[in-house]
Amino acid sequence: MQVPWVSRGLAVGDLDGYGDGRPEAVILNMNDRPALLRDLASRGQFLNVRLRGTRSNRSTIGARVTVEAVGHKWIDEITSGGSFYSQSSLTLHFGLERAERVDRVTVRWPEGKTET
Repeated sequence: MQVPWVSRGLAVGDLDGYGDGRPEAVILNMNDRPALLRDLASRGQFLNVRLRGTRSNRSTIGARVTVEAVGHKWIDEITSGGSFYSQSSLTLHFGLERAERVDRVTVRWPEGKTET
């Protein structure tokens, strides 16, 4: 990150296929190649959540997921867009620090239905 870029987009997801669960970031630079940023140092547990929707909302945009473990609560929501000329993964990534297990995962669907 020592070279300045003029950038217009950012997409985040587990792109490298190593199955490590760590998300990578792709930065779309103006008049230059995209930059790939990889997290090689993070350790700890993680949970990736990918939801399947219905015909009317197959990509599950608007669903909110709450993960509870060891007295902590993490919340994320599936959104669309967010950056110019790019789309991040619809898989939600939760870094669970040192949690050995997840106590509860709750999904609040856009229609208002909740599943645990």
